[in-house]
Amino acid sequence: MAGQVHLQREAYRKALSAFEKAKELDPANSQIYRSVMEAALHLGDTPKAMENARKAVELDPDDYELLRQLAVELLRENKGVEA
Repeated sequence: MAGQVHLQREAYRKALSAFEKAKELDPANSQIYRSVMEAALHLGDTPKAMENARKAVELDPDDYELLRQLAVELLRENKGVEA
């Protein structure tokens, strides 16, 4: 919850830190990886965002919205085959 509050307040570094701690506590929760991705994108850390998006998709392959977002980011990086 702390990470979500920080995201709403646009305190992205604090949000990212809170979400990283949450990953340690619940590594099978795809929503946490999705939230890390969001915070990382706001901070301009595309590699971290992509890493966490991939993990979120791995944990929840039926999240079509995230799959689409991941494909868009991969296309931006000229990784069409992977997208």
